Amino acid sequence: MIRSPPRPPLRNYDFLTSCVECEDVDALSQMIEDAEQLTYRTFRKHLGPQLLVWAREKGYDRDLPLQRDWHVTYYRSTFGSDPCLFLCWSAIEFIWILRKPATTLPHN
Repeated sequence: MIRSPPRPPLRNYDFLTSCVECEDVDALSQMIEDAEQLTYRTFRKHLGPQLLVWAREKGYDRDLPLQRDWHVTYYRSTFGSDPCLFLCWSAIEFIWILRKPATTLPHN
C-alpha cells in the first residue's frame, strides 16, 4: 500500500499554552466564549502534523486514534488579537496561535 505524504497545514500555527499555564485569564475566557466548534478533520487540516505529534505525546496511537475519542472537542477563535485553534482534552484547553509572517527589513 502506497501512502501519500502528509499534507502541509493550511496555515502555520505555533503551540502557545494550555489553560493550566495561561496567565492571561481574560484572553482565555474571551477565547472560549467566542469559540466556533470544528470537526476533527477541519482542525487537523489547519494544524497539520503538529496535531499528530501532540496526540502521540498524549498516548494516542492506531488502537486509540485521537479522531475516535469523542471526549475531545476542537475549536477556532482568537486569543487576544491572534487567531487561534484550540482543543479541549480532559477539560484542559490546548492553544495554538497563528504564526505571524516574518517582517522583512527594507534593503538600503
